[in-house]
Order: sequence, then C-alpha cells, then structure tokens
Amino acid sequence: MKLEMVDLLSFGFEFVVVALITLFAANFLSQYASAMKLLAHPGEHRQHARATPMVGGLAIFAGLSFGIMVFTSIYTSILPALLILCLVGAIDDRYNLSSSLRFLAQGLAIYLMVAMSGVELHTLGNLVPDSTVYLGRWSLLMTIFASIGVINAVNMSDGHDGLAGSLILVVLVSLLVIGVNARLILVCMAALVGFLVLNLRVFRARAKIFMGDAGSTMLGLLLAYLLIQESQSNDGIRPVTALWLLALPLIDA
Repeated sequence: MKLEMVDLLSFGFEFVVVALITLFAANFLSQYASAMKLLAHPGEHRQHARATPMVGGLAIFAGLSFGIMVFTSIYTSILPALLILCLVGAIDDRYNLSSSLRFLAQGLAIYLMVAMSGVELHTLGNLVPDSTVYLGRWSLLMTIFASIGVINAVNMSDGHDGLAGSLILVVLVSLLVIGVNARLILVCMAALVGFLVLNLRVFRARAKIFMGDAGSTMLGLLLAYLLIQESQSNDGIRPVTALWLLALPLIDA
C-alpha cells in the first residue's frame, strides 16, 4: 500500500510538471505566432471571430518530449517520428502543403517509427473463428496503411474547439483504465490537458489557441503507436479493441 501511494504521488507530480510545461510553451509560442505566421484567420470553414494562434501542436510536442525523455526514457524512440509530423504539420499550417507531400511525410514518419521502436502490426487477431490472422510479409505495409488511417481520422476530427483533443483524451483514459503503459499514457494525457486548458471553451467565449495540423497529425501517430504496441503484446489488448477505442473518429472520417 505504501509503494502504491508513492507511485501515485510520483505519477501526480509527473502529470502536473508535463501539463505546466505544455501550458507554458503554449503561452510562450502564442506571443510569436504572428511572426511565425501560424495564425488561423476567420473565413471559409473557420467560424471563429479573431485570428487565433495555431501553436497547440508545437506546445504539446514540447511537453510530451520533455515528459518522455525525463520520466519514460525507454520510449524516446518514438520522438523522431512525432517530430517529423509536428514540423511538417506546422509547415502545412503556414503554407498549405499538397496532400501528396503530407502523405509522403506520414509514410516516412511511420516507417521511422517501425524502424526505431519495433512497434509494428504482426497480427490482426481472431478475425476468423478459431484462427489468428498473421500478416507476415505484409506487416509493414499494413502498419503504414492503418497508421495513416488513424492519423487522418484524428486530423479530420479537428473541426471544433476541444473536439479532437477530447476524443484523444477519451482514448487515452480508456487505455489507462485497461491498465497498459500507465506512465507513458499519463505523460501523453498531461501534455494534452495542458493544451486543452487553453483550447476548450470553459469559462471563456472562444479558444485561445488551436491544435493545427502539427498537433492533430502528431497525436494521430501517437495513438497509432500506442494502440499497435498494446494490441500486439501478449498481455495487452485485442486488435479489435483498438478499433472500438477509435470508433468515433474512424466512422466520422
């Protein structure tokens, strides 16, 4: 019981630190959003009234990378892949890249994720009664295909203040309840909460910052990483459970 209390205090401390770093990074980057031309201006499908900084993704990456490097260093292999999508997403937020370039960057990031972390789809579970479906030589291709699907489902759900962040938070909480990789998931949740403090319309009329493609694509890859990792381990979740956890953004997409 004493050990559990120590762990709880440790997790709580880490959560608060990562959330505060993300919040600080968001406030700091917002001051330079205009200079970096990372502003979402009203018009077309955007219904907000004022130009709003799109620095949420960069802030989330700052908090997330700090938390992973300091508190869960065994998972640092995922950071280069997340960095690629965060940077490409930020460039897309500023210049509106073509879809082909975005898909190319996503494929490269996923390949890097597999190469550096070893997280890859090897089986689809019991899709056929009394039989396990193994992917064999199609493993890498299926990993890229599935991950791109998750990335773009999350990206397409980012159409309302707090929506994408809240959906991702629900998936993370679900994984935490299942009981897998608690420390890593708490770090991810903390970074997301630090962003949502400024993004949700709670006690304010409008969001102070947006996630942007830098955040939605990066978080999409992070979810793909977590779900593939857990669905391929013996003591994790079933592959079909991963689909249920992502049901809303996938169906919406």
